[in-house]
Amino acid sequence: MGKSLRKSKDASRSISTGESISGHSAAARDSKSSEEALARGLRNGRHVLLTASFASVITFLVYLSSLRNGFIREWDDKTYVYNNPYIRSFDWDLIRWAFSEFYQANWHPLTWISHALDYAIWGLNPVGHHLTNNIIHAANTFLVVLVVARLIEAARRPS
Repeated sequence: MGKSLRKSKDASRSISTGESISGHSAAARDSKSSEEALARGLRNGRHVLLTASFASVITFLVYLSSLRNGFIREWDDKTYVYNNPYIRSFDWDLIRWAFSEFYQANWHPLTWISHALDYAIWGLNPVGHHLTNNIIHAANTFLVVLVVARLIEAARRPS
């Protein structure tokens, strides 16, 4: 009879204080599990950043040989770079033009701003233009890996 009375008292104390029969509170268990989840998340976050960095470096290396190439005048380099008077100066007129006008049947202001910045730094040296493109491709690869990791994480989360 003494044992069952002790169990009953333990159970009622557990209900009133939030402690389990083993003496640990539910809050402590929740805190520990949330700390473990946070640690797992940080490890996963580091893995995602490492994977994104690795993919970005690989992308940069794959396109590295493009630095030896010149412009392709038969394609759009002739009109986008060589014969584009708007990219010759990097100023507010360029920004206004890039965001308000179509050129060569396209409206893509970031492309025009990128070409103008390349022209301001490198002139008509194709190495600089290709280097900028390689950096942009590598950065986009990094971002895509981060987005895909978030999408996978969201898909795995219970709804």
